[in-house]
Amino acid sequence: MISSDHVSQVSFAGWGLLFQITAILTLIVDGFGSWIGIWAVKTIQEPEKVI
Repeated sequence: MISSDHVSQVSFAGWGLLFQITAILTLIVDGFGSWIGIWAVKTIQEPEKVI
């Protein structure tokens, strides 16, 4: 939804540059966290069953 707080609609004047930088950093951190979560789920091994 396009609104005044959408990253593409904030001007560079004032706090706009800081807003855009933090939006990009949030994207990177969230992407990295998601990658770690997916990697962790894939590497979890089921315990061995004793017969």
